[in-house]
Amino acid sequence: MLAKRHGINQKTVAKWKRRTSTADLPTGPKVARSTVLSIEEEAANVARRAKPLHIKSFQFKSRQSLTAEHRAALRDGISMTLDEATARRFVSLTLAHLDRRWPFKLDLILTGPQDLVAPDELHPIFHGSFDWHSCVHGWWQVMRLARRFPDMPEAAVIR
Repeated sequence: MLAKRHGINQKTVAKWKRRTSTADLPTGPKVARSTVLSIEEEAANVARRAKPLHIKSFQFKSRQSLTAEHRAALRDGISMTLDEATARRFVSLTLAHLDRRWPFKLDLILTGPQDLVAPDELHPIFHGSFDWHSCVHGWWQVMRLARRFPDMPEAAVIR
């Protein structure tokens, strides 16, 4: 009856009735597992990738699991490793638009004139780029590059 009155699932109501407190329960995985590599793991991966790979030495199944871009790079002898100079170019391109206010693609439902505010008021941190989502990815990129290349001059600006 409670579920029907509020338009929610009966299983949700049953779970709520079993709870001993009204406090919010923790969400997410029971065991925290990071998908971010430690500095040592990342260094080992970079060292492994720095070795020349010969596509002919791969088994057929392994070759199919590579991305098309990676297979093309291997075929053409292009390195897939990131050096500091390339990282600095990525950082300079991304920093150029992370705090740019306009243009901005607004993607939300307005319920009245009070909802129409500037992007930096709506999303104080993620208001640059062209939209919120691109700004989130931009910040992720520059933070990751600053962590990977802590001595590059732009790392201080990012932090």
